[in-house]
Amino acid sequence: MKGLLPSSKRNTRYKIVSFFANAFFLSIVFGTFGYNRYEVLRKEKIFNALYISFNPIKEIEYGTPNYDTMNFVYGVDNGVISDFTREIDTSTLGVKELKYEISEEDVVKEFTIQVVVKDTKHPVITLNKDSITVYTGTNYDFKSNVKSVIDEVDGDLSYSESIIENPTNGYYYITTDYNKNKVGTYTVNVKAIDKNLNETDSSYKINVIEKPKPKPVVTTYRATYNGPASVDTSSVVNAAKSLVGSRYVYASANPSVGFDCSGLVYYVYSLFGKSLSRTAAGIASNGNGVSEANMQPGDIIVWSDNSSGTPTHVSLYIGNGEMVHAANRSKGVIQSSVSGWKYGGRNRIISVRRV
Repeated sequence: MKGLLPSSKRNTRYKIVSFFANAFFLSIVFGTFGYNRYEVLRKEKIFNALYISFNPIKEIEYGTPNYDTMNFVYGVDNGVISDFTREIDTSTLGVKELKYEISEEDVVKEFTIQVVVKDTKHPVITLNKDSITVYTGTNYDFKSNVKSVIDEVDGDLSYSESIIENPTNGYYYITTDYNKNKVGTYTVNVKAIDKNLNETDSSYKINVIEKPKPKPVVTTYRATYNGPASVDTSSVVNAAKSLVGSRYVYASANPSVGFDCSGLVYYVYSLFGKSLSRTAAGIASNGNGVSEANMQPGDIIVWSDNSSGTPTHVSLYIGNGEMVHAANRSKGVIQSSVSGWKYGGRNRIISVRRV
């Protein structure tokens, strides 16, 4: 055909075009590869140069609020920290993982460290006093001398009667060798254990001393009267003597039944129209007080057998150092000497009354 090149020339032309096409393709391929290789090496160089150095001590105190995790970063070589773990749970103990990202240009490198949350603070025990003094027989409340037991994070620790195995919360308990019935010095130990098993010990002393004997409270009755009695005292004496041999019956003033001491005195004076109190303590205030040295027949002698001077017995003086009284259940109403009734110093006269 007209215009066509000879086949030999066409083949030569095809080969030339194909060569340049392949060369162009290869240049693109090798160019892309070279660029990618350059980028890999560039990023690798930047990546290797990025570095964060951390503080050697990686501990956080239990319960620390709003802890700044940047405190663990000592320094940065190349690049800047672009992101990091900002919050950490300090309400529980143990190992915590923190992440930090450092970047430069389009390269990011991540670092991970482990920190430990520790509870190094022990409970604080505050006592009211270091030493307590009590009398024998005192049931002392050991907790009353404990002002407070506090954990800095968890607050007040509650009291337990005994040791708690595997506690979920802090508490304190008390042990002691206290013996309320024995004079001596005893130790009260207070032991506090917080939520994380930190322990604190404290103690105080209890000094047990003998309970003092009560000082005698001697009731005094005025003995200033020197006048006559208001009744015929000889008749009073005769009436009292006539009742000697009667039975002793507690709380009775009935001659057909018997008498107790105040019942006898009450009955005798009732025969002469005088109404006295029905008890020894009451009779001690009846009539007028006279001194023992001025005692006359018909007077009432008030006795006490205790240190407080409380009236415990009454008798009728009949003269010549003698008296009539309802002595006790075994003796009944008897006549006896005043001095004899003071046997052993147990009984003593605390008042003489003239009606």
